[in-house]
Amino acid sequence: MKQLLIKGLDSFVGGIICYIIGLCLYNSKRTQNVPEKPSRILVIRPGGIGDMLLLLPLLTVLRKKFPNAEIHIVCEKRNVQALELADLNIRPILYNSNPFTFLATIIHTKYDIAIDTEQFHKFSAIFAFLSGAQIRVGFKIAPKRNPLYTHLINYDLIGYEADEFFKLLSCLDIKKDLFPDISNVIKIDDEESKNLIAEQGKIIVIHPSASTDYKLWHRTRFAKLLVLMHEKYSDHKIMVVGSQDERQYAVYLRDDLEAKNIDIKVFNGEFSLRETALLINRAELFIGSDSGLAHLAVLLNIPSITLFGPSDAKKWGIQSDRHKCIFSQRTCAPCFIFGYQNPCQSKACMQDIPVDEVFDAVQELIV
Repeated sequence: MKQLLIKGLDSFVGGIICYIIGLCLYNSKRTQNVPEKPSRILVIRPGGIGDMLLLLPLLTVLRKKFPNAEIHIVCEKRNVQALELADLNIRPILYNSNPFTFLATIIHTKYDIAIDTEQFHKFSAIFAFLSGAQIRVGFKIAPKRNPLYTHLINYDLIGYEADEFFKLLSCLDIKKDLFPDISNVIKIDDEESKNLIAEQGKIIVIHPSASTDYKLWHRTRFAKLLVLMHEKYSDHKIMVVGSQDERQYAVYLRDDLEAKNIDIKVFNGEFSLRETALLINRAELFIGSDSGLAHLAVLLNIPSITLFGPSDAKKWGIQSDRHKCIFSQRTCAPCFIFGYQNPCQSKACMQDIPVDEVFDAVQELIV
């Protein structure tokens, strides 16, 4: 309900504010002079952990290009853990703690560049404008907010999101040789991973739950998959990760499998995001629905299988020798875009994904 209220305010109030500011800026010219050595840079990243993780490559490039600049990022408190995984010395400014303190901070701090990574909503463009930065970069996708930017970047609705974020740097004279392989942006120590838990041997990490029911593969299907995996890979230990809110689903799955004499361990709510990253870093394979943890597995370059129903595999997933995306073939999918989900009673797109297809992918990735 809170998210719906915020989105409603963004659409109505944010749209009006953007329109008024746009009228005031109607006769102004877009600034083209980008400072060579900016003192302060503001990056704006509303949204969930998955978006923040896919933004880490861009932040890594910014830090390499401007090693002496102060870089601040507007984000939610829950995303600070994701930011810390890259160890980039970037200061988070939380917009969902005290809004008055937040607004005062961005208004009174003198920024040279503001980069708005939000794809569609309006408030982020207003934050960029209020920062006072002479260079304001944003995606050219929502006409009402476009006048608030000095540099507009085209956005591909089906382009991989980390690559779309990279496009925002095109006006800052950043050469391609600074762009990292996305698997090199998170700083994980292999020894630290080994010390996290006492378990030895081969590990498979799964994230069977999801942030919304629309992305949830039915528990009976996960159970059937794990039975098949146990029969063929009995030397692998299955470990379930996720948030405390998702724990009940994981426990039910564990109980289903215990009835079949298959042991899995549940760590929902027990690990921080960094500890979860350490566990995934030890794994032979990660399996889960489209989520922040699936993006984390990709960034760690751990072989992964991601299940897509309402969200777009082309935008949020990678298909390669190490990463498999399995998605619904329904003509109505994908239907989840810019944080909005089309109402659906059947939620059949996830249930269309057959167990055998997922198990085939498991056999391709476990050697």
